[in-house]
Amino acid sequence: MKTTFQIDYYTQWGESLGIHFGNSTDAPFLLATTDGHTWQGTIDLELSATDVPLLYRYGVWRDGKCVREERCTMPHFVTASKVRASSLVVDRWQDMHRLAGVAVPVFSLRSEGSFG
Repeated sequence: MKTTFQIDYYTQWGESLGIHFGNSTDAPFLLATTDGHTWQGTIDLELSATDVPLLYRYGVWRDGKCVREERCTMPHFVTASKVRASSLVVDRWQDMHRLAGVAVPVFSLRSEGSFG
């Protein structure tokens, strides 16, 4: 099943965007761009209806090394039900949000008129 992955992501000169499938540490499937913003690549995935979902994540590579990787709470995945003879998967980069500031325990927010 031919699957085309497409994602909008800005990189620095000399960087490439790629996909790691599963927990693989092998070389990534590198995507290509013509405008420096929209990255795309087509790969032949061998999935059957009994396969578990194929998890994947995006990363940025420079000089053969991963310099940035998605830190997502919900991984990307493809299943046989999502993929037909050929499919287009339009994605977005997912990062966990970092919270700024100081954590304040709820019990410290109480006042004379309220228990928080």
